[in-house]
Amino acid sequence: MKIEAILFDMGGTIEDIRHDRRSRLAATGELLALLAREGLVLNACEDEVLDSIERRNREYRTWSESTMREGRPAAIWNEWYLRDFSLPVDEVNRVAEKLAYIWETKFYTRSVRPEAAAALRNLKARGYSLGVISNTSCEAQVHETIRAYGIADLFDCVCLSCVSGIRKPDPRIFMEALSIIGSSAENTAYVGDTVSRDISGAKAAGFAAAFQIKSFMTADRDAELPPDSPRPDFLIGNLLEVEYILDKIHQRQAQEE
Repeated sequence: MKIEAILFDMGGTIEDIRHDRRSRLAATGELLALLAREGLVLNACEDEVLDSIERRNREYRTWSESTMREGRPAAIWNEWYLRDFSLPVDEVNRVAEKLAYIWETKFYTRSVRPEAAAALRNLKARGYSLGVISNTSCEAQVHETIRAYGIADLFDCVCLSCVSGIRKPDPRIFMEALSIIGSSAENTAYVGDTVSRDISGAKAAGFAAAFQIKSFMTADRDAELPPDSPRPDFLIGNLLEVEYILDKIHQRQAQEE
């Protein structure tokens, strides 16, 4: 086994991601303003709209996680998030990607981990192929975010659940990313913040090593893990540790040959 590629989760791994009621209410105001500009008016206050969207989001997550499927933005906003408001389907379809972008960038507060750029650049300089696998409801957000962080040029593939129609931990989305990046599972490591999505999926796909770096979202996402859930090969606190650990693995392998 020689690890030649490393795939990363996005939210919670490359970046810190958080949310609270105050920030989500502000984001709801932006969402309502967008809808109003498009001639779509919801007869409800911000608190009522937010409560409805969050309730429908929980229902969507239950369905999505049980089926390991991800909808396109138009389906998510028409069939789930705005279902309580009886808006014209075609009109919602027209603005669904914009709504999804607000959801991913405003309903969640995102900031790149301080060490992420250096860690990724070090790995790239060492010859590793790098990629991202992200569960996301927006087709543009991850691409825009990594450009804003100044790290887009480091990735050989960006695989999104809303484009694939499959979400982690389904091993098929991991295999799709491997196909794009041109690597095999036994030569690839994965780094993510959750066992339920990241570690489980990477293990099911046969990846050589699975790293976990915990985040604000980890406890919630991993709250109901089955007792037989796989465990990470390495638990890290900083992305710079990935390079160090892989160096140790390769040194040990060289000594054993």
